Amino acid sequence: MKQGENHQETALLLAHLSAGVNDRESLPDLVDSLARSAGSRDQEGRWSAVAKALRDGDSIGVSLREWPTLRQVSDGDWLDQAEAEGALSQALGFLAGDLQWQARETQRRLQYWLWPALILGVAVVVAVVASIHVIPALRAALDDLGLAVPESTSVYFGQGPWVLGLPPVAVLLPLLALVTVLWLALSRSPWLDRLFRLFRLDAGRWDLAVQLRLLPLLAQPDSGRLWHHKVLQYVSRSVPIPGIRARLMQTQNHMEGGQTLMEAATASGLIPPHVVAHLGVADKTGNVAAILDLLSTQLHDQWLVANAKLETRLNFLVYLVSAYLAFQLLIAMYLPIFQLGQAI
Repeated sequence: MKQGENHQETALLLAHLSAGVNDRESLPDLVDSLARSAGSRDQEGRWSAVAKALRDGDSIGVSLREWPTLRQVSDGDWLDQAEAEGALSQALGFLAGDLQWQARETQRRLQYWLWPALILGVAVVVAVVASIHVIPALRAALDDLGLAVPESTSVYFGQGPWVLGLPPVAVLLPLLALVTVLWLALSRSPWLDRLFRLFRLDAGRWDLAVQLRLLPLLAQPDSGRLWHHKVLQYVSRSVPIPGIRARLMQTQNHMEGGQTLMEAATASGLIPPHVVAHLGVADKTGNVAAILDLLSTQLHDQWLVANAKLETRLNFLVYLVSAYLAFQLLIAMYLPIFQLGQAI
């Protein structure tokens, strides 16, 4: 199953458990009914494992360790801590929303890199076909006429059939570019995100991402609860930027000093003051839900813009490389044809 789809399925599970926290006896049967309607055996097995753990009397936090996506989360025991503090429903709701956000981010990134990957994939196929069928035929025709193969063609396609050795440059270059694009789309390394930030390419997208993920917690009462500390650790593990991780650590330190999550996040610079001010006024006017939804929408729009700027810049570079490879491929293929035409 794709990562985005896996996160979406997990978010649905957490939403069901969040709503059923106060009715533990019926939870195993409800999860079992979802298992029976699952779309695949793998999905059915995941739902059934959670239902069995609940039926055996395990806590929800322990039961979720049977769910592949949540093993790392549950090992941090912060769901058990939230349950001990009577805030399990809020914790599950937060985690469901966070995983849903991660699913949307994965899908968005794949959409950005689909066309560059397709273009480079076509270039690889054309280069392979040309190096196996077209170039050997042109080379044989030139040899029959006593003509030398153009130098650029020799460099780009090699001196002979490559099926017995390494692929020629004509295949290796677009293949390397294709692998790079797939890597950018599927599994960017943390050092690459740090590099984007160093060259100011990411337009603050990681700052916005952390604000967007923590926003649902800021409006909750008793923001100094221990499970919020563990949520900050959970978020920190998925953030590759050292500066933001340092601010998350500062926020935890402020909370250990007695501050609420909102106060600590403001003091560390993790959350902008205007967001805190709007939530404070909304709390006094009894309009927290509406303001929270509006702030979430605005932050999400800003985050989408920041991501679009980064992906557009990267795509531009990829298209430049693709155009260069296509131009070199055409030149290397058509020079022998022009040479044959002049000789004939």
